[in-house]
Amino acid sequence: RAFREGPMASLGHNHLIISDALAGTIDLRDPASDTRFTFELPLDSLIVDDPAARSTAGPDFVKEVPQADRDATRRNMLGPYVLDAARQPVLRLTADSLAGGPTQFQAQVRVGLRGEERIIDVPLSAQIKDGKIGVHASFKLHHADLGLTPFSVALGALRVRDEIEIDCRIDAERARP
Repeated sequence: RAFREGPMASLGHNHLIISDALAGTIDLRDPASDTRFTFELPLDSLIVDDPAARSTAGPDFVKEVPQADRDATRRNMLGPYVLDAARQPVLRLTADSLAGGPTQFQAQVRVGLRGEERIIDVPLSAQIKDGKIGVHASFKLHHADLGLTPFSVALGALRVRDEIEIDCRIDAERARP
């Protein structure tokens, strides 16, 4: 979730960015703190302001965003000044370490984006049952945590708020031998 701000904020939209293309592996170990994961997200899979998703995202996302505005936001987001998807088309996430347990963890995650790597702390919960694992991470971070600068126009009179909200759910099952 990315929110608008600035003196001209009423001319913009809060944005809900979604994807169901996150893929990767979880190397589940005992103890759980030795577990590692690697995920990749193709940036071209990002969908901006899907009407059905916005309708369930809360009061900040009630208003439908016109298709032309969704297309422009996506183009700006993937462009060279924000995610620079042409330079690195895949977001990479790798666990450097994991602490806590048995269901609540703090992961140090290496984020590969824009040809750079940054390490961020990610709180997550995990449930393991019958060979399946469910992971949920919900947290806030700043654009600078990822080496990004928030998009702005009109000398910053309309801009994306520096803080963004991340919510990720992963359902995985044990690979068959």
